[in-house]
Amino acid sequence: MTCGPAPTETGVPEKYLLASLDQSLKRLGLDYVDIFYSHRPDPSTPLEETCGALTHAVRTGKALYAGVSNYGPEQTLRAATLLREMGAPCLIHQPRYSMFDRAPEQGLFDVLVREGIGGIVSPRSPKAC
Repeated sequence: MTCGPAPTETGVPEKYLLASLDQSLKRLGLDYVDIFYSHRPDPSTPLEETCGALTHAVRTGKALYAGVSNYGPEQTLRAATLLREMGAPCLIHQPRYSMFDRAPEQGLFDVLVREGIGGIVSPRSPKAC
């Protein structure tokens, strides 16, 4: 097994995110999901594009809410601002957090409280592949 995106999953991240959502909805036999997450920031994709995809999913009714996970404090604040401006406020953040990984205590939780974003922690990060 190899890790990494398939050739059709590169080049247009917004297109990939929305296609991924469509595929998930089809597999699940659903019309929409409650929350559509961006699970980690992509340094090669502008945050505006990622937030645009999340907003599009909400506006088209394919997702009720937008969320992020594994974003640092500054990235979370910027994403929350963009999503609010685009009309799909960030509902929730899912950081990696446990007694062994306490990084969210270094500013992320403060951002969540200040921005009114809920938090649901995960003890480990999702596997890359």
